[in-house]
Amino acid sequence: MSRSAEKIIYDLPQIEHLTDSRIARFVKRLKDLELDADWHSRRLAGFGGSESGTILRHSYGAFFDAPGDSFKNAHEIVAEKLMAQLPNRTTIQARRGIEIEPLTQAVFRKKYNVVENPEGFLATQSHSSIACMLGNIDDSVFGPNRSSILIDYKSSQHCYEPYLQ
Repeated sequence: MSRSAEKIIYDLPQIEHLTDSRIARFVKRLKDLELDADWHSRRLAGFGGSESGTILRHSYGAFFDAPGDSFKNAHEIVAEKLMAQLPNRTTIQARRGIEIEPLTQAVFRKKYNVVENPEGFLATQSHSSIACMLGNIDDSVFGPNRSSILIDYKSSQHCYEPYLQ
């Protein structure tokens, strides 16, 4: 494990609930899947936007199984944060979204004639008063009148096969 990932893990707010064996299994799984240990370790520190929505839907019992629902339920999300559930391979849908994101971003920026706003990324790293609420936006741009726009790109979950023929 990289020194930075190790520091991130041992600085987590839930560290008192994590055993060395869980940490070792988590790190081994990341290595086996060839995933970025620093990025996955940072994700353990709180809940991102999609995760928060899933937890709130579970808590309130509303909109469960709605279109756009997370592929994980609240119990799975919390289990991951406690390293009781190990990371899985990236799904084909997630890989597709990741791979098409640069094109989606370029088309959006050109179509709407906007430019990157690097400060927007810094502003969304964590909630100002709730430390466990984390953000990981896809893009931040300056819109009309230099207004800041935060973007989370989404791609279709439908198979692209007909378009490849």
